[in-house]
Amino acid sequence: EDKKTDKIVCVTGAGGFIGSWLVKQLLAKGYTVRGAVHSNPADDGRNYEHLRELEGAKERLEIVKADILDYEALVTVIRGCHGVF
Repeated sequence: EDKKTDKIVCVTGAGGFIGSWLVKQLLAKGYTVRGAVHSNPADDGRNYEHLRELEGAKERLEIVKADILDYEALVTVIRGCHGVF
């Protein structure tokens, strides 16, 4: 059986209230999470510390910029994911 940590799931809007809660729950369940945020964490001064401080985030959370209205960007972000929220 596959480990949950081998399965990547994508959370769109990961920096928001509901997205952050979902990221927290998925990390707690052992999933690897690719959190999609609208603004580039490196460019706008927001480092999404509330996500980076979650248990398991250091090892299993990747924060990426993705505009969900940009089809090509979204396809790139969800490629390889077993689930998208």
